[in-house]
Parts: sequence; C-alpha cells; structure tokens
Amino acid sequence: MPRALLVKWASAKVIGALHNQLFQQFLGESTLVTFAALLLGLFGAYLLIPAFNQLTDRDMTFVFLENPYALAGLIGIGVLVSLISGSYPAFYVVRLSANTRNER
Repeated sequence: MPRALLVKWASAKVIGALHNQLFQQFLGESTLVTFAALLLGLFGAYLLIPAFNQLTDRDMTFVFLENPYALAGLIGIGVLVSLISGSYPAFYVVRLSANTRNER
C-alpha cells in the first residue's frame, strides 16, 4: 500500500475517524474513480466509432445510452468493479492500528 495512503489513513485515525467512516471513504473513492473511468471510456468510444466505421467499412452506432438494459449493465458492472476494487484496501486499512509501523 502506498505510503501516502497510509499516512492519510493514520492521520484520520488519530483525529478520531471510526472504522465505518474509513470503510465508506475507501469505497466512495473507489466508486468515484471507477465511474469516472467508465464515463471517460464511453466518451472515448463515442469519439472513435466514426473512425472505426471508416476503417472497417461498417456502420456501427453508439446506442449504449439509448438502451435501458445496456445502461443498467454498465452501471451494474461499474458498481461491481468499485466494490471489488475498494473492498480489499478498505478491509486491510480498517484492520491496521494507527500506532504500528508498516514497513516492508
């Protein structure tokens, strides 16, 4: 785990943050980063579809946002990825004590 993240966590623990608050913070940050990446990827795909159509001589359209099932699937995948990517650091950091040194 990066040292800056451990320092941030330790200072929050010293100030008096509860385990639940730290856990929610890690999951919230993970969710924010995951959905930002998802939106960036959708925007990139939207921009690149015309060039891909010209390259492959096909006529593909961008209908992810028009189809409710595709939109629900994208949101579901985003939630699943954010839970998986944020739960391990959250569980790991919540178990640590603020007064121990975690050196490699």
